[in-house]
Amino acid sequence: MQRFAWSTLAASVLAAVTVILATEGQLPSSVAMHFARGGQPNGWMSHDLYMLVMVALAIGAPLAIVAATTWLPRFKPSLLKLDRCKRWADPAARPAILASTRTFGAFAAAMVAAFVAALHLLVVAAHENVPVRLDDAWFFAIGISFAVAIVLGCLIHTVHTKRA
Repeated sequence: MQRFAWSTLAASVLAAVTVILATEGQLPSSVAMHFARGGQPNGWMSHDLYMLVMVALAIGAPLAIVAATTWLPRFKPSLLKLDRCKRWADPAARPAILASTRTFGAFAAAMVAAFVAALHLLVVAAHENVPVRLDDAWFFAIGISFAVAIVLGCLIHTVHTKRA
């Protein structure tokens, strides 16, 4: 499962960056990147800065999640106070829990990369409208889907680590 999770993460980040860079030409020199209710833009950014931020988010946010779920529990558990948790404190259960946490982190990071790409595509679509307008229905659908996927992932991880 871990190999699949890491492959999914790599594919997701690569796809997100590819989508962002492939649609770069569809954006104007000043990009609406923040929207009020009703999809009206109320925040703008230069094209180059927007592209830098989106690519950085598509790569950096997943890497931060991977670091938090892979490196931190293994090398700095004191920062998380995991020794206070009976399951983490049990030396026999810890390797399985760490493996499950790494797998969860890879899948969560992949979901974040996909979410960043989806938000970018919404911004691109918003700029196809005159005047610029974000589709609220799609924004909420993507946001709710992402939230549900993360919550389900957390629940599955919790159940899996309790069995470890």
